[in-house]
Amino acid sequence: MDSFSEPLHTHLATEPEAILALSRFASPERRFDLVKIGRETGKKTINLDFALNTLPIFLLNMESVEFEGGMWKTHPAAPAPVRFISE
Repeated sequence: MDSFSEPLHTHLATEPEAILALSRFASPERRFDLVKIGRETGKKTINLDFALNTLPIFLLNMESVEFEGGMWKTHPAAPAPVRFISE
C-alpha cells in the first residue's frame, strides 16, 4: 500500500482541477455548474433507501477498534445510539 499511496494522493488532489479545466471546451449555452450538480446529486443520493440499506452496511463493517490501531474509532462522528449499534 505504501508504494502507491503518494501517487494516488497526488492523482486525487489534482483530479478536481483537471475536471474543472475541461469546462473550457464547453460552449456558453452548455456550461454546467459543477457545484450545483454535486449538491443536487447528493440530495438525491441521501434518501430512505440509503439510510436503510447502505448506511447500516457501512456502520456495521467499520473495524474501528482494531483497524490501524483504533485511529478511526470516533470516525465518522455519530450520536451515541448509532455508535452503540455499530460496535
